[in-house]
Amino acid sequence: MPHHRFARPIRTLFTFALLGAAPLITAPAVAQTASPLSAVTGNAVLGALRGQLTRAAPAAGTGMTLALSAFKPSAGRLLPARLTAGMTSMSPAQQREARSLYEQLLQGYDTLLDQNREGRLKNNVAGALMYALTVSHLVLSGETLSGAQQEALLGSVNAALGRTTPFKTLPDARRQELYEALILTANFALALREGAGEHPAYDAEAKAIAAGLFRQVLGRDPDQTEFTDAGLKFR
Repeated sequence: MPHHRFARPIRTLFTFALLGAAPLITAPAVAQTASPLSAVTGNAVLGALRGQLTRAAPAAGTGMTLALSAFKPSAGRLLPARLTAGMTSMSPAQQREARSLYEQLLQGYDTLLDQNREGRLKNNVAGALMYALTVSHLVLSGETLSGAQQEALLGSVNAALGRTTPFKTLPDARRQELYEALILTANFALALREGAGEHPAYDAEAKAIAAGLFRQVLGRDPDQTEFTDAGLKFR
């Protein structure tokens, strides 16, 4: 079966999530959790992953099964409650609303996968990495990676994860935290970008989050990274 990648524009992902929740997606509020990646144990994994990504990787789809990047999910989401509990400047009611928003943003990713018939990427860290970098590239450049570029990126990060020892021994719950952190960080950036029409200052915040994600995941600035039909290349 062919893989459709994100043929449906990813910028439309938040239409349902923003309705009624838009007031919570503000630069000050998001700043408190703009990089969930900093709060998860996956940081050590990302450090090791950066080293592996600089090595020559097999071409996408050459025997590197996505199963090595998958995890068995918990009964519920892990990060929304954890992140909002740390928002001490918010009232309990605001924390509940923020938690609901984060749940919606994670559900929105699942919906996007369903719409594009990409169930293979659900509960898969390589898929979340590919999505986070694709979204960050969109936020920074205004351009969506082609299907071939996304597939090659998926192959690159999946192969690199397969060579990353700290990831191979990472328990399912920690994999899920990393997965959710990648999706939320990317979605914070995309949501702020969508709100920049009414709040121009959000555009700079969105780009700062997206550029930060590049550095956390790849250890490179966005202008040092090239997405090709053969995988990642670094300048």
